[in-house]
Amino acid sequence: YSGETTAGGGAGGSSLICSGLTTQPDFDGNQVVITSGDYKGQARDINGVTTGGTVTPHLNFGGVIVEGTKFIITAIRVVPAEVAAIEAKLDHASHGLAALKALIDALEGKLDRQLFSMDFWSDPMEEIQLAAAAGTKAITPTVTIADLPADATIVRAIAMLKFRMIENTNAVNANNLDGGTVANTSQVIQVKETAAGSYTDAIKFVDTQFGLAKATREGGDVLIGSIDITSEVDGNDSYTFQWLLAKAAQDNLNFNDCAVGLR
Repeated sequence: YSGETTAGGGAGGSSLICSGLTTQPDFDGNQVVITSGDYKGQARDINGVTTGGTVTPHLNFGGVIVEGTKFIITAIRVVPAEVAAIEAKLDHASHGLAALKALIDALEGKLDRQLFSMDFWSDPMEEIQLAAAAGTKAITPTVTIADLPADATIVRAIAMLKFRMIENTNAVNANNLDGGTVANTSQVIQVKETAAGSYTDAIKFVDTQFGLAKATREGGDVLIGSIDITSEVDGNDSYTFQWLLAKAAQDNLNFNDCAVGLR
């Protein structure tokens, strides 16, 4: 619709008057645009019934719309109430933009706290032999931890021992471990930083573990330690292992094709 005002509008630009609107359909919710006069180009959403000849804008025009001002009414129908409803939804405490941002921030925080595990293994060692006389066994291949990001934090570390076969070489007697782990003393696999550090317990054993009949070979296993060794294993480095005062009940208990690892 295009028209021309037939009287001066409300104070402060609060309305425009056009008697021709009384014969037109209601334009509430459409948009009115001033096309002449001092406020030419100003556009406002219509906020109220127009069939009485008065157009009420959702925000005042720049000043009084005087008689003889030309205007058009477009087909755009966005009323202030609808805009307010949208704004209210966007501002809603539990599902508005701020709430969405809080959820995204929380998700980012959880992603930053994800835990990943990585395994690092030594080269293989042909045999670890335990005799009836207690003796500390050096596990010569070292384990190298490499390529951890500089900002990575190790929250838990454990040691592993893998062996392909276990053998009791005694042709007369059954065999097994003689004595369980005594912390920091005997019958325990320990690990330390190769160049420095101190050996710390990593894999424990119990008395009579690895029971085998005389002259018997059995398939191996992977032993996974239960001790958190982050006090010693704390980043990219080389790590050395030993079996402190290992002891079998008989000569000999052999672990074949071994490797040690860190997780």
